[in-house]
Amino acid sequence: MNKFLLNICCFFTALGAVSQNQDYVSLMKDKNAKFEQIQAAFDNYWKGKTPEKGSGYNVFRRQQDFMKDRIDPKTGRFENPTSTFTEYEKYFESNALSKSSATQNVWSPIKPINSFPTGGGAGRINCIAFHPNNTSIIFVGAPAGGIWRSYDGGNTWTSNTDKLASLGVSDIAFNPKNPNIVYAATGDRDAQDSYAIGVLKSTDGGITWNTTGNAMTTGSQKTFARLLVHPINPDTILVAGSDGIFKSYNGGANWSLKLSASIMDMEFKPGDPNIVYASSTSVFRSTNNGETFGTVAGLTSPSRIALAVTPANANYVYAIAGNATSGLQGIYRSTNSGVSYALRSSSPNVLANSTSGSGSAGQAWYDLAIAASPTNANEIYTGGINIWKSLNGGQNMFCMTNWFPVASFPYVHADIHDLVYSADGDLFAGCDGGVFNTFDFASTFNDLSNGLAIAQMYRISTSQIDTNLTITGWQDNGTNLFKNNSASRILGGDGMDCHLNQSNVNVMYGAIQYGIIQRSNNGGISSTRIVSDTGSGLNSSGAWVTPYALDPTNQNTIYV
Repeated sequence: MNKFLLNICCFFTALGAVSQNQDYVSLMKDKNAKFEQIQAAFDNYWKGKTPEKGSGYNVFRRQQDFMKDRIDPKTGRFENPTSTFTEYEKYFESNALSKSSATQNVWSPIKPINSFPTGGGAGRINCIAFHPNNTSIIFVGAPAGGIWRSYDGGNTWTSNTDKLASLGVSDIAFNPKNPNIVYAATGDRDAQDSYAIGVLKSTDGGITWNTTGNAMTTGSQKTFARLLVHPINPDTILVAGSDGIFKSYNGGANWSLKLSASIMDMEFKPGDPNIVYASSTSVFRSTNNGETFGTVAGLTSPSRIALAVTPANANYVYAIAGNATSGLQGIYRSTNSGVSYALRSSSPNVLANSTSGSGSAGQAWYDLAIAASPTNANEIYTGGINIWKSLNGGQNMFCMTNWFPVASFPYVHADIHDLVYSADGDLFAGCDGGVFNTFDFASTFNDLSNGLAIAQMYRISTSQIDTNLTITGWQDNGTNLFKNNSASRILGGDGMDCHLNQSNVNVMYGAIQYGIIQRSNNGGISSTRIVSDTGSGLNSSGAWVTPYALDPTNQNTIYV
């Protein structure tokens, strides 16, 4: 389902011993932990247990597959993520071919780039931001797909950030007095799919982007999570991330560290930017516009806390706290500008997979969001796997969406990473499937993801006998077939390795994790799981991305 939040630099930068009794989520953040120790703790945690859907089990297995080929066997360290980009630069330094000529007019997207009516999505969205004077202008940030802009309320999208050194973006903020000035916090906050190159700045409305005084290479292995621009003095900026909260007084030219702690969320008090709230596993509060922060007593979480404020009552602050693998810890509210918080509810489990809130699973370290209505201080929405709603400040919660299309709930793709209101009062959600919004208090939702080329693809296969036929496996968004300028989702789940029969265009193969391979004989309309001679079938015995191939001379023979 999703990716696993870990600060890779934390557990690869040192090789010291760690306690074997630590849980694997804690080890993710332990600077002395090695990857094999984290794997051992993970295996020990799940020994004898049956993973509940949405518990984060598959999230770790995905990251384990990603890491296994990227660790130096001599040191146990993760290789420097800058190395590929460095070699790319070296190539052009030693060759006459220029970068502009090498990258221009070479690649074009297979049309259409869209979401799929059978439950697939375009790809993951980390953040959504609106032009302060025109809510039809929307910017979104993807974990590995850069910054995308819409000028028509999300009907069409464009991007020109493909050549940035990092394509991960976790927050975007406009200068409220000069919206041509836009800032972007780079790096993938929720899954570490990409690392930060710092805070970027555009002075032409997002057409071009440049680094600020807060700049770095991806080799630093850092991420940013939240970015705030002062509403009255917009040259004053706060950015929060894996290394803490930094502040600039001059539009990003210079920065200074104000709080040394890993921060995942941050908010101004509406109407009073001197008060700043910040959170990770604890809640912090500043009364001097981020110059200093103090810890708020009595509200901590072993995994993560997200925050929400509302101009409908500026003294209200909402916090949702999630456990690493066991769902909701609680929904809290402060009525005194964040000085203290009271528990509103700890059930149902709004972070669970089910629409009833039953079950004990959750993955707050990967997907956690909360928003409060700008016109009704008691109306809040929370995001985990699905979106939930309360009309009494979190005391009673009701599920409003389902990640799997069913008649009784509006469909919004699983795993909510951002919930944000536009100035028009409409609620927008960024999730593993793209961008969704609602105009009617979550009774219905609209998918605004068509045109976002942000899919993270595991594998691709093309036909040698039909140049209009391509099949791809997409992270979080299934196995998708492109044929004659149309697209269809033929398998759900994580789309893994996929193949087209090179003798018969109607025969094709797709898979989900652990080697669950399916074959279609009718061009993807339907498919059947491949079974062995004994009838036992291929189930969870394969690798996360199980490799398989068709024999090049006999397409009826498959190797797995």
